[in-house]
Amino acid sequence: MPTKTKQKFEPFNLHLDFINLIPIIVPHVDGLPLGIETTTDVAPPLHPLVMTAMDLTEPTIEASLRELQPQFVFFDTYHWLLKLLWKLGIKFVHYYIDRPTTIGYFWRPERKFLKKGLTAEDLMQLPDGFPFSTIKLNSNEAQVLAAISVGGISFMKHLFICYKECNAIASRTCKEIEWPYCDLSRTNLNGQ
Repeated sequence: MPTKTKQKFEPFNLHLDFINLIPIIVPHVDGLPLGIETTTDVAPPLHPLVMTAMDLTEPTIEASLRELQPQFVFFDTYHWLLKLLWKLGIKFVHYYIDRPTTIGYFWRPERKFLKKGLTAEDLMQLPDGFPFSTIKLNSNEAQVLAAISVGGISFMKHLFICYKECNAIASRTCKEIEWPYCDLSRTNLNGQ
């Protein structure tokens, strides 16, 4: 994990014998302020540059994984990590920082964005069967999400590849609040 982020997580690691937080130096990419390591450090228009910088960490991450030989890895949006983990025989858990409500909203089979791409108009349409009809993106949010791409692959496609290929999905939620969305998300991911 990025060095500054590692420092933030260390106090919460209560299982030092089982969980290793490995520092990764994120290379600088033109257009990003110096010292930027995660998308939380910058505004959304700069997220693709952060993702490009993280893509440059692949050789370092591969060397660390080969040395450590972990049983599984938690990751978020870096789809290139999937191929590496498959190659090394390591299980992987996609940790989604948003809620199952978001997954249920985006990953509807009727969107079929893997075949046709995803437009802002698509994202603004409330999915069929969505449990809560007042949750929807405004036009600015939809335009930003539809426009972000890294290495010629849209951000939404990056996320979807991670969802479809991982061994498990983890999210911060609870059954009492988001169970209809958890169920909808599971159904959508299996049906897409």
